[in-house]
Amino acid sequence: MDAMPANAEGDAAAVADEDGFMPQADVVAEPLTDPFAAYNPAAGSSLREHMRQWASAGIPKSVGGSLLEFEHRARTDGSIQYARWRVRCKNPRHRNCGKSRTIGSTTTFGVAEIAGYLHAWLLAGNEPPYLDDGFLHRLAVVTSEDVQNSLTELGLR
Repeated sequence: MDAMPANAEGDAAAVADEDGFMPQADVVAEPLTDPFAAYNPAAGSSLREHMRQWASAGIPKSVGGSLLEFEHRARTDGSIQYARWRVRCKNPRHRNCGKSRTIGSTTTFGVAEIAGYLHAWLLAGNEPPYLDDGFLHRLAVVTSEDVQNSLTELGLR
C-alpha cells in the first residue's frame, strides 16, 4: 500500500479511495497473484493452512466482477487479530459498498464457501430491493442456497 499523504500537522491524512474505502496503514489489502504473498509468518499456522487450502481449491482471483482481496492484521505477539477476504461492489449506484468474510467462515463447503458467499452477495446488489440502495445491499442476507448456487456457477462444487 502506498504511503498516505501527511496533513499540516504531519499526521497521515485519511484519504478515501475511488470507492470510498478508508485505507488502514497496517492492513494488507492487495490483489493476490500468489496466494502466499499475503502470508505473514508471524500470524500462525491457521493462516498458513487456510492459504494452502485456498490455493489448492482453484478459487478464481475475482468473483462477480470484483477482485478477491485478502486482509489480515497480526498483533505484536504474532497472533492473528483478523484475517478475511473482501470484495467491493461494482454497482455504480452503491458508494462505499463492500463485504468481507473471515477465514473461519468455512463450516459447510470448505474454503470455497467464502468465495461463494461473496459472489452471491455481489449478485444480490444487481437485483431488487438492493439495486438502487447500497445501504440495503450491505445488509443483504446470503442464504446457504445462494452460496451453493454461486459455488456451482463458479465451478467450485
